[in-house]
Amino acid sequence: MRWEFDPPERETIIADGKMIYDYQPDLNQVIETPVAKAFSSSLPVAFLLGVGDLARDFVVSLAPPKASAQTSSLVLEPKEQGELRQNVLLTVDRATCAIDSIRFEDALGNTTEFTFEQVRTNIALSEDLFAFDVPAGVDVIVAP
Repeated sequence: MRWEFDPPERETIIADGKMIYDYQPDLNQVIETPVAKAFSSSLPVAFLLGVGDLARDFVVSLAPPKASAQTSSLVLEPKEQGELRQNVLLTVDRATCAIDSIRFEDALGNTTEFTFEQVRTNIALSEDLFAFDVPAGVDVIVAP
């Protein structure tokens, strides 16, 4: 996974399958977190990164239909009933089965939504995109 955020708060997050690197150039720091430890209590994010498993981790149900006949939505409710339990609303394009959006709702009422546009699949990507080299002079913080 590689996410790049533009100003005003620049940030690059790279996951290489073993580690997650959260580089914040404005703070002159990178936070390193092992993937296995980063998402043990956050199933929605684990699912997004491919670490989670629909059948193992969630109870899946069909959400009430919306006005759009082009998409269907699924409610993913974590089987693990943790204190910070999060539900996921996954919207899928009916024609292509591609994920159109993912919406996370946590127990505190916070909502995070990712909408995917101009998705291209099965394209060749350089492995260098998913490798992170700590820039010189940057502080490295290893997450507990």
